[in-house]
Amino acid sequence: MNSRLTTRDLVTVAIFAVIFFVAFYACGMIGFAGPAFMFVGWILGILLGGVVLILSMTRVPKMGTLTITGLLVGLGMTPSHTIWMIPAGLVLGFIADLIATNAGRNVRLDPRRASLGYAVFILWMIVPLIPIVVNADEYYDMITKQMGADYSNKMRALFTPGLIAGWSVVVFLVGLLGGWLGIKMGRKHFQRAGLTK
Repeated sequence: MNSRLTTRDLVTVAIFAVIFFVAFYACGMIGFAGPAFMFVGWILGILLGGVVLILSMTRVPKMGTLTITGLLVGLGMTPSHTIWMIPAGLVLGFIADLIATNAGRNVRLDPRRASLGYAVFILWMIVPLIPIVVNADEYYDMITKQMGADYSNKMRALFTPGLIAGWSVVVFLVGLLGGWLGIKMGRKHFQRAGLTK
C-alpha cells in the first residue's frame, strides 16, 4: 500500500472533513437553547464526529489524514471563533496523525491508536474557550452582541476557568468514547455496506 496521500485520498479526506464540520456545527446549534445546552451539543458532536473521522481514517489510513482534516476544520471554524483555530487544528491533527498511524508506519487502522488519535484531535474544541480565560470582558462583549445580555450573563456565570479545565478532560474522555463508537459502527455497519475494507 502506498503510504503517500494520492489525489483520490485528498478528495476523500476533504469530503469527510466537510461531513465532520457540518455534523459538529449542527450539533452545536443545540447551544442556542442556553449556555448549559452547549455541553449537550458538544458531546453529541464529539460522538458523531468520532464515527465520521474513524470512517475517514479507515478509508485513508495514512499520515496526513487528520492533519488535513484539522486544517480544514480550523479554516471553517475561524470566522465564527478565533484565528487560533487554524494552527490548533494543524498541530493537534498532526499529533493525532502520529498516534493513529504510528508515525506513518501502519498501513492498516489500529483501533486503539485511532481512538486515541481522535481523542487528541478533538481537543481543538477547547481553543474557542481560551479567550474566556485570557480576555473575558472582550469575549463576553462579543457574546452580548451576538446572543443578548441574558445569554451572556448566564454563560459567564457557568464558564469558569475551573469548569473549562475540567471540560478539557471530559472532551478527551468523550473523544475516546467517540473513537470506540466509530470503530464499533465500522465493524458492524460500514463493512457490510462496503464503506470500509
